[in-house]
Amino acid sequence: MPAVSIFLDVDDLDSISKLEEYVQASALAQIFLSKHYFTSKNCLREATHCANTSKPLVLVHEMDETKGGVKLQEARDECPEDIRGFIFDGRTPIRWHRLADFQQLSIKLIAEQILRVMPMRADQQEVTFSGRDEELYF
Repeated sequence: MPAVSIFLDVDDLDSISKLEEYVQASALAQIFLSKHYFTSKNCLREATHCANTSKPLVLVHEMDETKGGVKLQEARDECPEDIRGFIFDGRTPIRWHRLADFQQLSIKLIAEQILRVMPMRADQQEVTFSGRDEELYF
């Protein structure tokens, strides 16, 4: 997607002590809901900082338990109560599919959410995102 720079903590974070700084510098955060996400110290730091700063979020739900997936209710229950409302209320997590055709749909839905919160959206009437077979308008 043009004008979108992706930061992936496992690849791009040069110091875990700067995690909150990286989250703060991002236009939005994507949380990949997987087993024990909210019991991971650093994932919880990320989620808490998002909640404390009202950072726009995209929730992606890993459902395949052989790949670390978790039932959505279990992820919600694992999330600390003080941030649970911010993380889950009013959000529909995007299901992460592993079959190629369905995975393309997951990626398009993630792209749609990114485009909806991008700062450049405020002064534009319409954004067109062209895919292989279709154009999406937001």
